Amino acid sequence: MLKGSLAAALCALIPAAAMAQGADAGCFIQVQKIVAPAPAGIGELASAIHLLDEALRPQADGVNALRRELAALQQKQQAAASDDGSGAPVNLVKLEADIRRVSADLDSGQAALKAAYAAQFKDLVAPVQMRVGQRAQAFGIQHKCAAVKMARTPDIPALAAAGGRDITADFVAWYAANPR
Repeated sequence: MLKGSLAAALCALIPAAAMAQGADAGCFIQVQKIVAPAPAGIGELASAIHLLDEALRPQADGVNALRRELAALQQKQQAAASDDGSGAPVNLVKLEADIRRVSADLDSGQAALKAAYAAQFKDLVAPVQMRVGQRAQAFGIQHKCAAVKMARTPDIPALAAAGGRDITADFVAWYAANPR
């Protein structure tokens, strides 16, 4: 009997109608590989992801700076709590206020980054991702795949064990040779 995650992957990969018709077990395309720059991956997808990264980099850097500041303040708080009195006195009230302020700034920055990511993803990546997905399905039909799954790295062993066929390299080559 198949274990939970393998069974779920198999059920998603092989529709009941395709199984009844004796169709191919299904195919998968490795996401990690198609997001690479051309020629190994799909260039327009890699470019869209790069644009997303560039657009969000300043905001992400700000959030990371707040994380580092909070970690330093928390480390200072821990050191003060375990201090035997021989070190320099620490104003714990101010330190706790600083921790609350930076923590609130971090929460706000993370929420803003998440919202910006969603908006930028929708504008920059989603249209390309949809086009790639549609073309992957068309490619799968041409190559007699019962279904095509976009597979993340952890999913690949289960898909292969379930009889899935890796069509990544063929799809990337076809995609490049058949624009639109």
